[in-house]
Amino acid sequence: MAMIPTMDTSPARIGERLHEAREAARLDLATLAIAAQIERDRLEAAERGCSLTGLELARAAEVLGLSDVDLAADGPLPGTAVGVLLRGEAERGALAPHLGRLKSIARDLTELHAMLGVENPAILDPFRSRAASQPTPWSQGEALAAELRQFLDLGAAPIRSMRELLLQLSIKILWTEALDESIHGLTLYDSGSGATIVANRRGALAKWWSLRMTLAHELCHQIFDRAPKQPLGRVSRANSSDPVEQRANAFAIYFLAPPAGVERFLRDKGQRRQNVDPYAVHQLMEHFALGKEATTQHLRNLGWIDDAAHRALLEQRYVVESTTDSEFPWSYPPLDRWLEIGVPLERLELIEPALAAYRSDQITLGRLRELLDLDPFVPIAEFAA
Repeated sequence: MAMIPTMDTSPARIGERLHEAREAARLDLATLAIAAQIERDRLEAAERGCSLTGLELARAAEVLGLSDVDLAADGPLPGTAVGVLLRGEAERGALAPHLGRLKSIARDLTELHAMLGVENPAILDPFRSRAASQPTPWSQGEALAAELRQFLDLGAAPIRSMRELLLQLSIKILWTEALDESIHGLTLYDSGSGATIVANRRGALAKWWSLRMTLAHELCHQIFDRAPKQPLGRVSRANSSDPVEQRANAFAIYFLAPPAGVERFLRDKGQRRQNVDPYAVHQLMEHFALGKEATTQHLRNLGWIDDAAHRALLEQRYVVESTTDSEFPWSYPPLDRWLEIGVPLERLELIEPALAAYRSDQITLGRLRELLDLDPFVPIAEFAA
């Protein structure tokens, strides 16, 4: 029989744990108060042993990546991806209002997957990389991409949907427009929410091919930068000089467009090194579903074009057909109607598993509405049937 954890719900104990969690995340009282929508004086008093309402306590715990149960349980506070990320971020004040909410959605998704029996976290367990032996972050990313493609038996073919691949690897995806546009994505991992990637649509400027790069970039963090059983939290920003981010950038382009696949495609089109036709570059972009900047930079790094050709190709204007979009799940007919009735974008990936759980009588209609954050007066019975 499973042991029931010892709980201490006294205001003094809760306040002590709340203070401990806040300090561990390096949040000041004012920042936590704003993020949790609690008056600062009231939060300060709570840390000294005064009571908060249940809703206030849940909101404060969520901002820190915890639950109210975590604050009341005996033993050390659990490590969380949110705590790790906040602790390492200079701009933690701007992120604090969002991270806990995203972690909570990922936890709901994890629970739904477990309920439905679709979670398979062992897929990548046998994978062992030797890329760390490479001398530079860029060469490490290139080597890791080649190793993972071989492990997954992808050959040199294009990856038609990074979203589908990540879901097959049991890595959850959340979509958001709430983060600053300088942020492309987040990587979160802890025991409560599992492996989760957050893709910021604002950071990708709503370009599906940029979102593909973001998803591949964050996959590198999930594989290469995660220590076993340790929480991980990272934020990926545009034009970062951090070696870890440079490694993930390299991984993304080499994973999406492997050198052997690029060479085969261009040779089949009659192209030669240092003599690549702009039309062939456009075809290459469509073949691997990449944007112009990423494709031309990749060709330069692979020695197919020189600096002058690189600059000239960047001046080319290409038509990118929307029919090649394979990464915007909100454009799928089964999901778009739910967004139209008010399901937030961040809860998009909850729709299908929540509906499956409801239709198999594992959750109630009320719980379905709660998971999808829908107004109580929105009629959903006909959608859920």
